[in-house]
Amino acid sequence: MLLSLRYTSVVSLFGLLFALNSCKHCLESQIKEKDKIKKETPPPNGGGSKKAPVNAAAAAVCADFLDRINPTASQDCLEELSAFAEEMGEAVCKRAFDIALDAKKATWPYIRAILRDKRSRGVKCLADWDAAERKRQGRQAKGSGPGADYQPDAARIQANNDWLDKFLEEQRGET
Repeated sequence: MLLSLRYTSVVSLFGLLFALNSCKHCLESQIKEKDKIKKETPPPNGGGSKKAPVNAAAAAVCADFLDRINPTASQDCLEELSAFAEEMGEAVCKRAFDIALDAKKATWPYIRAILRDKRSRGVKCLADWDAAERKRQGRQAKGSGPGADYQPDAARIQANNDWLDKFLEEQRGET
């Protein structure tokens, strides 16, 4: 019985070694195949299915996006990003990337929303962005948000007080 157990263990050990050796051979062939494919395919932002950006700023922004945000970005995403880069510049787009990364929301929809907002506010460069930010902070410091300048007149205050008195009387009468 002891002899058969040892024989079974030795056979199992040889089988395991054979399997490992054959797996090693398979892995080596798979690695060689992947290396061959890498050499044959063009880089993701310069050719292949991805559209090459028109100017240097757009190319730099797309490369940065692919490197820092999403290495598998769609062609539509890169085309739209290229349009933002051509219109607003490389620095503005990269600041939008930084803001998204700092907020831990590094997605294309979030970055696109930042860029659309800045475009609607007329931002064309970092100086415009900084000026708009200072203006926004100044408004917040003064408390001049929506409705901040509203001061009700005496007649409106009296009308509100009358309504409140009537409402309270009705509530007391019901309870």
